[in-house]
Amino acid sequence: MKKIIVGTLVAGCMLLASDKTVSFESKLFDLNKVKNEEMKGFLVGIESSFPSIAKVVKDYYEAKTCSKEFYNEVTIYNLKDFIATSPTYGVLVALDTLNSDKKEDAKENGYTELINTYKFMNCEEGTLPNSDKYGFKGAK
Repeated sequence: MKKIIVGTLVAGCMLLASDKTVSFESKLFDLNKVKNEEMKGFLVGIESSFPSIAKVVKDYYEAKTCSKEFYNEVTIYNLKDFIATSPTYGVLVALDTLNSDKKEDAKENGYTELINTYKFMNCEEGTLPNSDKYGFKGAK
């Protein structure tokens, strides 16, 4: 009798488990383009737990790699190392927190200005923020 009950429970659990599929959803990352399943899980996990940290990681690595699909060019170790030990991460999180009440396109948003400056220097994208203030009128 015990064997029948245990067998029924095991078979039921296996049937229920086979119907469950884990679906990842993200507002920041295009998960269909992520090649590594472990990276996909890491990105979704960090976004669901700490959305502001995921935003900082996304912005930084997009500017660093000059690619919207940075997650295929870096490793999870790179992301973890950046979050755990990089002083740049601390500065970006602080700026993001301090400027969270401002619109992203506002001139006084220090976080957006810093990310855009990095993109300009590294990827030659966009314009240098406040370029007229530094005498670089029309710098693109």
